[in-house]
Amino acid sequence: MQGMIAGKKPITNYMNIKINKYQKALGRFLVALFCLILWQGCFKFRTSDPEAIKAYGEKNVALTIRNFDYSEVRKIHYLQTGTDSAPTIYFIHGTPGSSNNFDRYLQDSALRNEYRLISIDRPGFGYSNFGKSEAIELQVEMIDAFIRSNDNGQPVIFVGHSLGGPIVAAMASKEKNLAEVVVILAGSVSPELEPKEGWRKLVGNSFFRWALPGAMRPSNDELLDFKKYVYTMPDVLQGVTAEVYILHGTKDMFVPYGNMEYAVQHLKNASSIKTVTFDKENHFIPWSKFQEIKNLLLYIRPQL
Repeated sequence: MQGMIAGKKPITNYMNIKINKYQKALGRFLVALFCLILWQGCFKFRTSDPEAIKAYGEKNVALTIRNFDYSEVRKIHYLQTGTDSAPTIYFIHGTPGSSNNFDRYLQDSALRNEYRLISIDRPGFGYSNFGKSEAIELQVEMIDAFIRSNDNGQPVIFVGHSLGGPIVAAMASKEKNLAEVVVILAGSVSPELEPKEGWRKLVGNSFFRWALPGAMRPSNDELLDFKKYVYTMPDVLQGVTAEVYILHGTKDMFVPYGNMEYAVQHLKNASSIKTVTFDKENHFIPWSKFQEIKNLLLYIRPQL
């Protein structure tokens, strides 16, 4: 019969089976590709400028959003509230993260009355060349240049959380008179306690790195650099001459509580060191201990 071969299925049926297999395979590939594209859009940990303006406006807070051009290809995006002629608090987020990590501080009326409040997107995060991280030393240079360009003649306080902790220490060490006070929140400063995380090198491979979503990619990149940079921290800490406050939770699962003791041991030239232990608190003290940190910042104000 036409279309038949003795002892075999009809050719048309065979072709339909093959086509269906290809269609299913193509369908699975397209679904996987679509999911990967969506995955790439996740975990950016940032708020767009229009969204930030709306959110602050709903709380009747005047928000300024600007960019500092470090070079033709590198910029620092930042949020600002508060009193322009007052001492400045610079908030430096961890990894991953962005300037919106400190929204609650920038929106607080008591802090706004006493300070000029500035929260930055570190290089590679938020809207500071998102996705392209920089070496820690260059980040310090960039943030330092921004702060010097933004001087209003008033005292400066650094507040750094997590990876922002060693960065604010490095800035204070590099520029002795840049900040009067350094506040380290759950800061990672000890080479001995820094997790080895050998898997990060594998993830940093070009193939695996491409699959990382959003801010997780620059986060992994800068942490690979930090694994080497952290061995400079003893010298960095010894170079700090400002007043230092160190706050840490005893149940921190990302940055061990022992980092506090390590910092105290190596801050040999700080004008003073004060520590605050949060019993049974984890790594996220900027949010869980907002009131305590706010009170500390208000306590510091009359001493400036």
